[in-house]
Amino acid sequence: MPEVAAEAFSDDDTIEAVRLVRSCLTQYPQEEYQPIIRKYLKQYAETNVFPDAKKMKMPQTKGGVKNKAPVDLPLTERLNQFTAIGVRSLALELYRVLRKIHLTERGNARQDKLKAAAQGRILLQGADRRTVFSILFWLTNHELRYEDAAHLCKIHSLCERLEIRELSKACMDTLSNAMHSALVSAEVAGNSLRGLLEKSHVSEPSAVVNAHFNDIVPTVFDYVLGEANAPIVLRDLVIQALAANDADLKAFELIEKRVDKTLLAFLYKRTARERNFLKANYISIKPEGEPM
Repeated sequence: MPEVAAEAFSDDDTIEAVRLVRSCLTQYPQEEYQPIIRKYLKQYAETNVFPDAKKMKMPQTKGGVKNKAPVDLPLTERLNQFTAIGVRSLALELYRVLRKIHLTERGNARQDKLKAAAQGRILLQGADRRTVFSILFWLTNHELRYEDAAHLCKIHSLCERLEIRELSKACMDTLSNAMHSALVSAEVAGNSLRGLLEKSHVSEPSAVVNAHFNDIVPTVFDYVLGEANAPIVLRDLVIQALAANDADLKAFELIEKRVDKTLLAFLYKRTARERNFLKANYISIKPEGEPM
């Protein structure tokens, strides 16, 4: 409607607009919105159409007596009394109301998967455009593209939600291999875990899968500590890194506020060295029923 200028509003446009208005007033698919549409169009007509002589046809007479004025009739019957200008005006108001309904429904769909599905949408809360693009690219080209370790973690997380197992495994293999290589390289070079976590030491590109993973260690730590259901493989690498650097408690100080009991309990039964490390630092943490 808005793209049709008033001077270009033809008789056919008028007929179609009347049909559309009448249909929305009586047969709008979502019944809960019908009263709202009727209310707004009625108010608009009474305020902006009926008082305007350019928008209303003169009442016809029969035997010298005027027929009922449009204001005495239901809006669906008043439409025939509107001029083309009046019809266009009311149709524009209908467009505004329907636009408002559309935006309301899109907003509601953010919290309702059924509404989203009815609109032909898949809602991926928390997923950014870059991550979605990488998954779509893999689905169409079977090629994993990512910019850095953080991006790859996001791809893996979303694949887990969507149950795209093959791509999820590809992400995990790439992350775990890069993490392991970086930790081994750091040990050989004599770099501390704290230095890696503070990013004062970065992994040499030759030590990891590619140059995108220079910050693989702090990124994986962030992923494991920030994800409710962090991958077991990466959890193991994190706890092994901490256990291997148990003399460097400064590294643990960087993350201890973010280490929850679930993670510690999950990893409690690992190697004796890791177990001793946990007992030395978190003596009160143990799986239910497990003796200290």
